[in-house]
Amino acid sequence: MKLKDFLQDIALGDLQGSTVVEMGGYQITQKHIPVVIQALNQALDYLYSIFPIKDSQVTIQLRNGINRYYLDSHYSVSGHHPQPYIMDTEFEPFQDDVLAIQEVFDDKGQRIPLNDDYSPYGVTTPEYNCIQTSDGTHYSRYLTVMYRAKHPRIPLNEPLDSKLTIQLPTSYNGALQAYVASLVHQSMGGNEAQVGNFYYGKFRTLIEDLKAQGVGYKTTTGVNIKPILGGWL
Repeated sequence: MKLKDFLQDIALGDLQGSTVVEMGGYQITQKHIPVVIQALNQALDYLYSIFPIKDSQVTIQLRNGINRYYLDSHYSVSGHHPQPYIMDTEFEPFQDDVLAIQEVFDDKGQRIPLNDDYSPYGVTTPEYNCIQTSDGTHYSRYLTVMYRAKHPRIPLNEPLDSKLTIQLPTSYNGALQAYVASLVHQSMGGNEAQVGNFYYGKFRTLIEDLKAQGVGYKTTTGVNIKPILGGWL
């Protein structure tokens, strides 16, 4: 769905009659576009956290003297760190989009035990975007980390006619609109907060319906073989 279509749909739907929609019109007022987009970013973060909508992966080069590796672009090749361990490129930079680390593989494609207290060769996740290696993992020069990713941040200054795409299956559109409407109304305070609570209740109902129907989307991914093809290994 295009952002411009979402903004028009919600103006004619769950935000119709509110102060963020021009009186007698069908568009979000210019001054309220950042407010709606901010709520949209929050709603997308939440939906991506409770549904397996997007998986991604990143390759880490293990370095002597380091046993904690943060999935942060500060430590990436594209971020021009003096000793990078995130092996991205300028054309495909790491996006700082980690929600939760799911699996880790070595450079031979073997799954490494994750958060297994009984494995001497495993890795742990002391923080949501960090893996900690043990001495036993240093036989591998590279690790591939699979993680649940979040939606790219939508700039607050996107115009109403933006061609930017919201990366979400259409089955979630109703829930997305309801959650955005709840956040926008609640931000206004006063009586509008009660309206926001109504839309939050609508959102929860739609979410439960989606779960009951088994609706979900999970991208198919595998172990990244680009390092091998590129001659890194």
